[in-house]
Amino acid sequence: MKKIIWFSIFVIGAAALDIISKFLVLANLEPGVPVNVLGNYLKLHLVFNDGIVFGISVGATPAWLIIIGKLVIISFVVWVFTKIPLYFQDKGQNLARIAFLFIFSGFIGNTFDRFYHGAVVDFIDMGIGNLRWYIYNIADVYIVIGAGLLIITLLKYENKKTPHNS
Repeated sequence: MKKIIWFSIFVIGAAALDIISKFLVLANLEPGVPVNVLGNYLKLHLVFNDGIVFGISVGATPAWLIIIGKLVIISFVVWVFTKIPLYFQDKGQNLARIAFLFIFSGFIGNTFDRFYHGAVVDFIDMGIGNLRWYIYNIADVYIVIGAGLLIITLLKYENKKTPHNS
């Protein structure tokens, strides 16, 4: 029970940080007008992402259909989260749980945007000159951190007793 409370505090706090950052950006930036933070390397650049991952457009797909797709994916993530003890040794379980907490926090932040704003609010713009990465937000950072931790966990702590080919 104590772990559930800590997990909940982490997810709520991380998602709140993402949501608050987006409201601050919305209150202080104009869409499409970049503001240099660290020269040309880091800019704040408010854009609205109505696509899926990395702004990939899905045409005229309604927001509710994207949200249903996300709910299916997050249901799978939660199901996998409950199976962690079956797949990882003791040390790997904690890292895998932390990975899923980051992923879930990012999911909540971006899904909130879809419901509240009709699109995801992105604003972090990194690159060199005209070579720019996708514009993203803190929730996206959480998802990438979570995915990275999950890959590390899979590579380092996978339970060797689990049959790989059954």
